[in-house]
Amino acid sequence: MSSPTPQRATIHFPPTYPTLTNPSLILFGTIESSSTENWATHLSTSLLDLPIQILSPRRDDWDASWVESPAFAPFHEEVEWEMFHPAHVGLIVICFKAGSLCPVSLLELGMYAALHAGKTVVCCEEGFWKRGNVEMVCAQFGVVCVGTVGELEVVVRGRMEALSGKREEGK
Repeated sequence: MSSPTPQRATIHFPPTYPTLTNPSLILFGTIESSSTENWATHLSTSLLDLPIQILSPRRDDWDASWVESPAFAPFHEEVEWEMFHPAHVGLIVICFKAGSLCPVSLLELGMYAALHAGKTVVCCEEGFWKRGNVEMVCAQFGVVCVGTVGELEVVVRGRMEALSGKREEGK
């Protein structure tokens, strides 16, 4: 009988600015309300066995009362958190799900493809409204772009294993 795999990954949410002592990644992209279809939760859960830190900008306290203005303190804090961490993590993950719009994530893709191409990976599903644009930006900057969350999971796991040294140890 096998024993359960111990959880080694740590997941951080805003407004916390964690000290990054392990290989780390940040998640951007489609925000889904359903926990059963939530790509970010699925991906994070699939990586819990690795000695990594996952940063998720998702906030349970975000609601319709938030004003998207730099003058609104909670919004300002959130955007500052999201802009600070990509320079400090080992991997930037962006997912564009079919049927979603996520225009801010398109902006983030442009920024991080240009600034951090070597550590950015993208999933863009068939049916995403600007898939052609995403594919062209990724091609222009040499960013890995896959078409399914399953493929994204394989790429992200491989990158995080390499960053954590797990592959070199033969585990």
